[in-house]
Amino acid sequence: MNACVRVRKLLSRYIDREAGDRDAAFVEAHVAGCFSCKKELRAFSCVRELLLKKERKALPEGELARRLLMQILCQKSGREDFSLVGMGYFARRLIFLPAVAIALSAIFLILGPRQTGRYSLEEHIFSGTKTTTAMALGLILGAKN
Repeated sequence: MNACVRVRKLLSRYIDREAGDRDAAFVEAHVAGCFSCKKELRAFSCVRELLLKKERKALPEGELARRLLMQILCQKSGREDFSLVGMGYFARRLIFLPAVAIALSAIFLILGPRQTGRYSLEEHIFSGTKTTTAMALGLILGAKN
């Protein structure tokens, strides 16, 4: 196995001081002579530092128990979908809106007005004549000129 590949597999454990003495010595010896692995070690170190400095927020009292109970109840009732368990009532009520918007857009595109003008928008743009907003809308929506 390539030394760099082995070091990259050991870096996470080395950074967290979980690697054995032999593995730690191997990583240190290799990183001393390999710029690429040294750069990756610095990146891992920076990420570790940021994670250690990040403030941890605790869940509200009883929140974990509530979530577990909800999942157990959903499982007992035969519901397979756990994605809506953590959502509030209002959010669950609004989840259908994107589907409705997509359906309406598709209906409009299928049944909407067709271009009935003398030429298409592309032909008008390539003709070199000035285009006003009203003219562009007419060409897009298919209004007759």
